[in-house]
Amino acid sequence: DVLHEVLGTIDTPEKYEAHRWDMASRVWEKMQANDSRECRSCHDYDNMELDEQGRMARKKHPRAQLKGQTCIDCHKGIAHEEPDEPDDEEEDSKDA
Repeated sequence: DVLHEVLGTIDTPEKYEAHRWDMASRVWEKMQANDSRECRSCHDYDNMELDEQGRMARKKHPRAQLKGQTCIDCHKGIAHEEPDEPDDEEEDSKDA
């Protein structure tokens, strides 16, 4: 973010907001590729105390582990507000 702040790519709230989806998508791809390493330094399936979790988490965490899912598969938007997905017209204009 710092580089693009200096370059002027995201140096205003409007520019930042316009790039949020792309920035978030890159972070999600990175987290998917590294098995949510940043989360797992504290949150690891083997160390979870399921009886301390809410009903849904207690039900879903073992399933996610069996499916090989990583934290980011279910917890997008937990550290930062999830950006709005661009509509198809915006994406089409970028690809042109």
